[in-house]
Amino acid sequence: MKKRIYFLFFLILECSALYPLWAKAEESSWRSLVQEMQTRIVAGSLGRDFKISFYNRPYQEYTEEELMIYTLGGDGTAIIQMGNQLKKLKMSTEELLLFCKSLLDYKLADFAENEPRSEGSASYSIVLRTKESKKGIYLYKARNDKDREVIWQYMFRFGQLLLERAGLRDKNEPILPVCKGIVSQQEIDSDNDGLIDWLRVNVEFYNFRAGDFIIDFSGYTQNIFFSQGNSSKEFFLNTYLLQSENKNLKGFFRMGIDSKEGSSTGPYIMDMGLSSYGYKKKNLRAAADIVFKGSDTRRFKVKLNQTVVLEIKKGKSGDDRVLGWFYVSGILPDGTVRLVGKQYSEFVLGREDFPLVSLGCISSYLRLCQTDADSVIFEITWRIPDKEMLERRISHFIETAVSDNYRGDKETFKSSLESDEKCREDLETLHELEIDISYCVPPVQKI
Repeated sequence: MKKRIYFLFFLILECSALYPLWAKAEESSWRSLVQEMQTRIVAGSLGRDFKISFYNRPYQEYTEEELMIYTLGGDGTAIIQMGNQLKKLKMSTEELLLFCKSLLDYKLADFAENEPRSEGSASYSIVLRTKESKKGIYLYKARNDKDREVIWQYMFRFGQLLLERAGLRDKNEPILPVCKGIVSQQEIDSDNDGLIDWLRVNVEFYNFRAGDFIIDFSGYTQNIFFSQGNSSKEFFLNTYLLQSENKNLKGFFRMGIDSKEGSSTGPYIMDMGLSSYGYKKKNLRAAADIVFKGSDTRRFKVKLNQTVVLEIKKGKSGDDRVLGWFYVSGILPDGTVRLVGKQYSEFVLGREDFPLVSLGCISSYLRLCQTDADSVIFEITWRIPDKEMLERRISHFIETAVSDNYRGDKETFKSSLESDEKCREDLETLHELEIDISYCVPPVQKI
């Protein structure tokens, strides 16, 4: 069915007024046409002969609205197609002028004219044309940098708005805001030790329509109301986590945006480009906020709605390393707490210990100790096998093997002995256990 839709889409595309034959229009360079558009914007009018088209090509699973194409004309017309439906509507020339002006803020003239094919990637096309010239570019989303990604968002979100106006999309469906990425950052040395502890970043958004949305970024999961137009949000990034190469943090510094009801096209994820900032070469703090070593029971405090990252490891190499994070979403009247995490699904923690990770035969658990109005005190405990009992079991295994009196499965016998011997090694290195705790929101007094 998807192939039929795709074929039909191309057929309509060739026969429709979206891509007429420009007998007198000559092929021009992309840069020169963008510069022509800029000149017209500065003059205050794009002209009746100006047209800009956008064609979105999703990859693999997609909704019908993602397979969209539209053309906006300087004469105030807009033609949009979704699947086999084609609609023509009016728009103000001022709206088109502002829309095109916003695209110029993101290096539109520098976009590649002949981009190599990228297998397995969604793609999109942008076409500019006037009476004298025309030029289209075909781009792959897998190669998007920040500027290209912002422009794609602008054009796709505006297309959803056009679909609404044309009656092809439910007006009750939310249109996610455009994330413009990080527009400014400030390095903060909160304790004057010469090391950068926090990175204060300002992220800008543009919303075509006001609404409530869920933002998930760097441990912050927040419900935010965005008014129509431009807005900004400030975040603090823990530089210890920022420089981490732990694979579980791969998506931690990506921006996630969704609606409360769930977007029709799914949550939007944007790479914020933090790995390219080069902070690993600067003086960043080298340790987590709290470091616990050894197998003793330790306590730590978490504020309501404060995300905490736990890294549990053993040995200098940290080969046995597990990382996860959670935040306290609610403190309930009965003294229990509701936790939400990435590695751990939402759950209520009462007086029963919650298992965190097992390192060999040693296991760590999270325990609720105390709650107040806006914070919770947790304990991390270790469950460790009894050493004397383990030694007796190993001795028994060895004696049985020497006497050749064992009549059971020899492979099972061998596996049990090896497991106990490995556990004995684990008990001899309890001092190498380490728990690193990092907060994703700095204390107010440290900002």
